[in-house]
Amino acid sequence: MMSAVVIVTAVVIGVQWGPTGVATAYAIANYALFLPMLWLSLSGSPVTVASFFRSILGPATASLAMGAVLVLSAPPITRLDLVLSILVSVAVGAIAYGAAWLLIPGGGRRLIEYISYYRELLGARPAGRGDLP
Repeated sequence: MMSAVVIVTAVVIGVQWGPTGVATAYAIANYALFLPMLWLSLSGSPVTVASFFRSILGPATASLAMGAVLVLSAPPITRLDLVLSILVSVAVGAIAYGAAWLLIPGGGRRLIEYISYYRELLGARPAGRGDLP
């Protein structure tokens, strides 16, 4: 209920500046609500707020590094054809993300672990699938 009040208030304030103001106010409201909602969500569970942040530190760091590389490489990439630009951006982003993981202490091991989850997910079959003709 409180989050609805905060978001509606933010949108009402932001509407004075048009769509950009609404989007900005909505983003600010969500970031302001993040920690209280996280604390509320985790209260009573074995997961602490600190352990949550420790668990996302690697992915967040790699994502920020990837974003920085993509921003810096945007000028030459945007001169390409649209489809080629997207393909090159995806390739550059994937390489930057993987490289960032490798630079984080223990990141290579965790990256391999995350890749194994992805492979396991792709290889998993729904129950009863083998029974179909």
